[in-house]
Amino acid sequence: MKYLKSRKEYIAENNAAWNYFLKALGGNKKLELGDSPVSGDIKYNVSGDKGKNIQVLLDTMEKHGITNPYTKVAILGVIGKECNFIPKSEKGYGGTPNSRIKKIFGKRVSDLSDSELEALKKDEKKFFDKVYGGRYGNTSSGDGYKYRGRGFNQVTFKGSYEKFQKLINQSKKLEKTVNLISNPDQLNDPEVAAEVAILFFLERSKDSAMKSKYGVSGINEFKDKKTAIKAMANANAGWGKNMDTHPLQPHKKAEAVAQNFNIDTSGGVSLA
Repeated sequence: MKYLKSRKEYIAENNAAWNYFLKALGGNKKLELGDSPVSGDIKYNVSGDKGKNIQVLLDTMEKHGITNPYTKVAILGVIGKECNFIPKSEKGYGGTPNSRIKKIFGKRVSDLSDSELEALKKDEKKFFDKVYGGRYGNTSSGDGYKYRGRGFNQVTFKGSYEKFQKLINQSKKLEKTVNLISNPDQLNDPEVAAEVAILFFLERSKDSAMKSKYGVSGINEFKDKKTAIKAMANANAGWGKNMDTHPLQPHKKAEAVAQNFNIDTSGGVSLA
């Protein structure tokens, strides 16, 4: 009977071939991402769509050379607090208290009275155009709604959709054709959402802010889970944000999700 490689074996084999190719050219993919001080597989006991999506995320991390289990747990923690491992479009704020909306969107709604905000939030298209319109590539009427948050980590703004479409094309690791500009809902496909999420964290980890704030130059270099979670939450929120003073405390929420992950001495991780 012919032996069929598992998806994990296939990814590992192709990563090894890719690293050999880069080394022959004088480069090294692993070193670009940093050397991991720890190793280990991630194990979990989650069924249904969530379990499938967690595996897609883990496979995508491996495919892109993310090997550090602390980093993997951190990314899963951030994604888990964002969408509970189900990629989805940003929902409307019609039922959200005005105080909460003001806390989230700040100056984007500070010019509105409570009565004006009450009326605005009942119309999703107008609301998203108000809070997202006129910046980061959203130049046309309706762009705020069309390019609202989607995927595992709620990618927002037309400029971001364009950026990740370009990165997908350059990477050539996604085994399907997508056009996020003309069909942004494709970002809710788990495989596409995973590809974009991991490309997002890889891109953000190249910023010198990660070194200055958390002491690591590469995404694989974290030596403890807590630092990795805080850094990845900061990367997701934006390096200019201070996690300790952030009103929404995103790293604490990511930590709460990550408490479900246990790293054993052999590097294995299990999600209860």
